[in-house]
Amino acid sequence: MGIFSNIFGKSCDPSEVRFGRQIAFKPDAAQSQMLVQSDALYNDGNCIDGYIAYMKFIQLICGEAVDFEVDEEGKSFTFVIRHGSKEITGSVNADEVTAECVVANFVKPDVAPMRYVLAQNADMLYSKYGLNGDNIVLCQRCPVKDMSVTSFKDMLSEIALSANSTGEHIEAEFPELAVCRHSNIISLTSQEVDNKVDFLRAWINETFRLVETTEIENLKSYIILSATFKILYLISPEGALLNIVQSILDIYSEFAPDANNNTEINYRMLSVMEDIMAMPDHELAKSMYKTYAVFPELNYKNFMELADSITSQLKLPVQCVNIRRPDLVTVMCEYIVGGQEVRFALHQVAYDLMMIFWRVLNAEYFYGLGFRNMLYNETSNTLAAEKIAEEINAVIAGYVPDYPMLTFDTEALSYDSLDSFACSFLIELKNIQIPD
Repeated sequence: MGIFSNIFGKSCDPSEVRFGRQIAFKPDAAQSQMLVQSDALYNDGNCIDGYIAYMKFIQLICGEAVDFEVDEEGKSFTFVIRHGSKEITGSVNADEVTAECVVANFVKPDVAPMRYVLAQNADMLYSKYGLNGDNIVLCQRCPVKDMSVTSFKDMLSEIALSANSTGEHIEAEFPELAVCRHSNIISLTSQEVDNKVDFLRAWINETFRLVETTEIENLKSYIILSATFKILYLISPEGALLNIVQSILDIYSEFAPDANNNTEINYRMLSVMEDIMAMPDHELAKSMYKTYAVFPELNYKNFMELADSITSQLKLPVQCVNIRRPDLVTVMCEYIVGGQEVRFALHQVAYDLMMIFWRVLNAEYFYGLGFRNMLYNETSNTLAAEKIAEEINAVIAGYVPDYPMLTFDTEALSYDSLDSFACSFLIELKNIQIPD
């Protein structure tokens, strides 16, 4: 074991550790029909029934994050939706739809935070910021006849996402004037938080080192993006840190990289990472907690699409092999896996197998979180081939009752090094056939 095994010697229950901000969910035929039915009911004039059908659907996806209660006559209902650190409350009856989210509470009235939130109203499509007593709120009140089920969903999504981002800004810019309303934060253990903060710094420092030792600009971009995906998926920061980390992805997509501007884009992305490194530990720790994520629902990617995506991107680790940079091979493989898991909802089989991939390539991180079945020994640079095969076979066996033809050839994996394992794992993963 390395340094982190000495720091994190105490075991915790790894079953309580969650990865990724979104859930993997593919609705079955009956659940998909609920969505179709919700629109059909509304269009036929049964508006309340259409809304209720939609609420039942998102409750299936998000469980305790969504709560609603229908009156005895079935003509109205109230709801609570917990997203991020905020809570949306509302009601629907035969006449109107209402929704409200408390963004912050005034310590004392002041023009500055109100000027900021009112300026956001120009960008709001379904809701508006305003005051309710001492609270800054984001709200909507609309006649039922003017809000379809699709608009209802978009309205709730807008309130959920905007209230969280605006709350983060208010907390950072006006802490002495307004206090953010956090009604939905679930604290992590101090051990898990410390582990996440330490590895966040370690991964960014390693990113700086790899970029400095790499001459090809597009590879530098992938190195930076790989670390970004890994942070978003494994560490799952929330709060203000989430926006900062995601801004790295925004920089890359906004400037459409090509041969002429790659250097500038890399500089901008690295500057964001430098800003993160400059933050004190206690600031980073504030953004490490569990929340519910109801909106937006991720696009689902089936196994055929996943296989095609992996196949098209395997040229990246091959390029690193050709330039004799085995240390970058694992980085490129993490880029491929991380990009899929951050951007898409995948079949649960893919998530479970990819978790084994992460545990091999980041063994010390998982050890610090309580995973005592080590799949890679950093000190001796050896992979636990039998344990890895057992883990993979256990996953496959668990899904065979549903997918009798499901196989994964563990004997085709290479256990000589991390880079050879990472490539061989992705090759076998893309060969899986699961009907969608």
